[in-house]
Amino acid sequence: MYLGYDERNDQYKIMRTMLPQDRSPENSVCTLRLGEQSSFSSWRRVESGKDYYFRMTNALCINGVVYYDAQKNLSNSLVVIVSFDVASERLLVMEEPKEHSLIRLINYQGKLGCFCSTKDNGFSLWILDDAKKQIWSKAGVFSSSFCDSYRKLNLRTCGATDVGEIIFVSRLSSGAYELFYYDLKKNNVSKRVKTRDISEDDEHRHRSTIFMHSCDHVENIMSL
Repeated sequence: MYLGYDERNDQYKIMRTMLPQDRSPENSVCTLRLGEQSSFSSWRRVESGKDYYFRMTNALCINGVVYYDAQKNLSNSLVVIVSFDVASERLLVMEEPKEHSLIRLINYQGKLGCFCSTKDNGFSLWILDDAKKQIWSKAGVFSSSFCDSYRKLNLRTCGATDVGEIIFVSRLSSGAYELFYYDLKKNNVSKRVKTRDISEDDEHRHRSTIFMHSCDHVENIMSL
């Protein structure tokens, strides 16, 4: 399931993909009704043809469109990017950037960004300039020294800042985290920030905890 926000109509919608055994895959969407007692509308079918696209990486919503990286029909090696327009409830299938492989989708200054690995064992960032025409541009290539650090420190990208710095995170042996802010214009790490190990807190000490990384996260005081 994927949660998207329709900015024009101020609505939250959930899209799901089902794989019934006796019929073709089906995409459907419902609207979240917010208020004192939140509720769901009935599920509506989304026209997507006979193909099913299995999500491979993270999904994210940018300017009213949900994007995710997907593999066609599981048995097919074709990998694409699927976009779902929350307002019109339409699906669009796009080709990935012409790179070796896509690692993660990020929100790069209000546009879809693709953090990719390259054929020469490096990394690059591509930006979607026009979804309808499927026009991509390469925003930059990461330095070889950073690529070495990426593998050595087992870094993971979790997004970008408003000024375009790409954020990477690494969990240290102590249990704390270290954040790396990469400046594509200067082609180097602009700053590094360490956090303390929150598992040392009493409420986390005796339980199994899963940590999720998220950029530009804001708690919404509206109760869903």
